[in-house]
Amino acid sequence: MRVIKFFVVGESGIGKSLLVDTYLWKLHFGYAYHDHQIHGRRYHIQLKEISQIDDLDEAIISSRAGAEVRIYFNCFNVSIYQTFQMACDKWLKNILDKDPGCNIYLLGLLPDLTSRKLFKWRKNVNRNDCLNLCNNYDNLHYMKCSSLRVQSVREVFDFVLRSVLYN
Repeated sequence: MRVIKFFVVGESGIGKSLLVDTYLWKLHFGYAYHDHQIHGRRYHIQLKEISQIDDLDEAIISSRAGAEVRIYFNCFNVSIYQTFQMACDKWLKNILDKDPGCNIYLLGLLPDLTSRKLFKWRKNVNRNDCLNLCNNYDNLHYMKCSSLRVQSVREVFDFVLRSVLYN
């Protein structure tokens, strides 16, 4: 059985924990390690949430021995532009330096907040900014996900698994 490891990385307070909790508890009953079946093949899925660069370094080193496939969700909050800048300047740079050629998904979290009046005064992350960044890297892709909607979380994980395994 192939091992697939997801690293959910990004700054604190952007919605990573909600994404992981929704995936694990609402879709997989709290199992951090579980099997996933796509087209009749079974895969062992592992998730690790990371908020510190030092933890990222350790996780990359330890995963090279066990995981056949490593997937990074480089997360940011679409309603706070500064989190997108951190995802680019801090997290993306470190991932590419330490694990070149890996699968990276720039994942915009909390898109449902951008429509609320409370957040209208903030500079939201523009979809074109994300796509322009992705055009500079072959292994970087952009997606948006609402952790409040179970179906959105399921679709993101399933799409990424299919993309990585079958493309």
